[in-house]
Amino acid sequence: MSALPAHFERFLGSMDGGWTKNESGRRLPFQVARYPNAGVESVAFATLGLNAIRLRSPRSGRTLHQELLMLVSSALREGPVPSILQQVGLELIERGEALLRGQVLTRQGYILGSKMSSLYCAIPVHLPPEFVAVREANRDVAIVWLVPIGAREASYINEVGWEGFEAKLDEVGPNLLDPFRPSIL
Repeated sequence: MSALPAHFERFLGSMDGGWTKNESGRRLPFQVARYPNAGVESVAFATLGLNAIRLRSPRSGRTLHQELLMLVSSALREGPVPSILQQVGLELIERGEALLRGQVLTRQGYILGSKMSSLYCAIPVHLPPEFVAVREANRDVAIVWLVPIGAREASYINEVGWEGFEAKLDEVGPNLLDPFRPSIL
């Protein structure tokens, strides 16, 4: 087993499903895996293989390798999370640009049937620090946690920066695994 699947299973539990095609039946250059025992009443979805694509840092121009992660409540185990990760992964490949901590991705409509309309790129703080990166095929791979956020939260990030937003998250302590949570603002 390569390092990445073993890494995910070490921290998220056993994978119980995966998607290699999008809703139209198009084969993707990466897959999305589901880990149903990622924590207390939570399920994780992660890309596998996206790291093989060289992405450029919009800030430094360096080549980066990434995988995407979403953590949601177990109630969303059968929800549309895989298609969200597929869409974001394909957008990254098309642009050739990596995601940075604190970046906000605005989506069309609401996410997961909630009032959240954007995805916030974060370090997966709900998991041990060793989870954040892994060495795969002689390259360092960063794991980017995509957190659904509302329009007011996205505006707040634009106004005060991601550091201020994360300080507010620490202060309020919302359940970031619940896309139906109230806004922190």
